[in-house]
Amino acid sequence: MIRYLILHLTCFCFFFTEAPAQDSLSVSPTEIAQALLSRIDHEVSLSEQQKAAVYELLLGRAERLAQATGQKSTDAYGSTIRMANEEALEQMKQILTKEQYARYLSLREETEKQKAKYGKAREHKSQQDALLDF
Repeated sequence: MIRYLILHLTCFCFFFTEAPAQDSLSVSPTEIAQALLSRIDHEVSLSEQQKAAVYELLLGRAERLAQATGQKSTDAYGSTIRMANEEALEQMKQILTKEQYARYLSLREETEKQKAKYGKAREHKSQQDALLDF
């Protein structure tokens, strides 16, 4: 009888407790912008003025993508991400020096090659991964 009760309690706890959502550890646009800025600064050595400009650029991009997460169509969401990335890339070209921009592009190409090598090109485990991929 006790085993029967324990079994039912276990089943009840298992079936009626909520599992955390995949993106339950949501990251704010500020945190996304800061993480990307840190990575870019590490790779291309930004000046203080460039850091401020790149941060504002990344923050605007992150906020735009955060607003787009409510879109019901995956095509619309994907096109929003592409447009935001293309616009940010154009603005990045204006902020960085030619050498820094060339280095930045080569690093992006290396990253894409590594993703393709491991079969993860354009595949994100969560929405946060997509936001942090720039």
